[in-house]
Amino acid sequence: MRTLGNGLHAIAAILAGIALILGTSACSWFGSRQTNEPTPNGSTTPASKITVVATLNQWGSLAKQIGGNQVEVSSILPPDTTNAHSFEPNAKQVTQMRKAQVLLTNGAGYDTWADRSLPRNVTRVSVADTVGALDGDNPHLWFSRDARQAVARELTEVFSRLLPEHKAYFESNLKTWQSDEDELESQMRERSKSLKDPTYAATEDVAYYLMSDLGFRDVTPKGYAKAMLDGTEPDEKDIKAFSDLLQGRQTNLLINNPQQSAQTDATLTQAAHKASIPVIDITEQMPKDCKDLTSWIDTLSESIISKVSQEQEHEAASSPSPSVGTQQETPATK
Repeated sequence: MRTLGNGLHAIAAILAGIALILGTSACSWFGSRQTNEPTPNGSTTPASKITVVATLNQWGSLAKQIGGNQVEVSSILPPDTTNAHSFEPNAKQVTQMRKAQVLLTNGAGYDTWADRSLPRNVTRVSVADTVGALDGDNPHLWFSRDARQAVARELTEVFSRLLPEHKAYFESNLKTWQSDEDELESQMRERSKSLKDPTYAATEDVAYYLMSDLGFRDVTPKGYAKAMLDGTEPDEKDIKAFSDLLQGRQTNLLINNPQQSAQTDATLTQAAHKASIPVIDITEQMPKDCKDLTSWIDTLSESIISKVSQEQEHEAASSPSPSVGTQQETPATK
């Protein structure tokens, strides 16, 4: 193709630019904003781009937002992975990670398979190490705004170190991302104002950080919650306590992870539906129709708050009004 001259390259570049402008996200408008173009300083060839491999697509999307057209990003886990904790990469994926310039991992015991026999020339960015999370902590760090902010800054520093001539570009992309993230957090706070002491329970602790950022109180039975953290099956007593909580409508919402197919989860979601408690499914990997992590969280938070707001309004409407009761006899009515 190179012998055809620069004309085809120019056409291809124009078409690629049109496709980029027209691209949209099914999640929300947050994903529609693009990274800034680098300050012209000569042509950039594909070989000069930083090769980034992320274990999770949600972190990969953040790396792409910060790196823009100066990075080539790929992710190991597909969006429909049923159990990320027991995932084992194939030989092609292992080679992919070993050849990366930057390997972006979640850490906290979530993707330990990515840490095996990495060559020294791979720059490893661990989300858990960046925020100080340890094995045994809740590993679903992508739902924490503090973790997202810290990782965005860390990626900016790493990319700037690897391509110092594009430092201003990476920093500009960071500011654009931070602006979107600030707006997301502002909307989350504004939406949450309509709720009164919102509560939730969860079949699996995937959304712990997100629900905390939204101001929800976790009422999952302690025994059941401990079994989740320990990675063990809850006993009959814990399951009954959870079922009783749902039947008694002692929570505004049930969070369910559809990637987990345990019979206990199905039993609890059925109990929630029977009690007219809204159920929100939240996966561990970002769905295919979401362009980036910010837009995914925006979609989830909007859905969560909308459903709980409706549930609280229904609960208030169905509660009996304070009764006047039997008129008390007074000296005037005797």
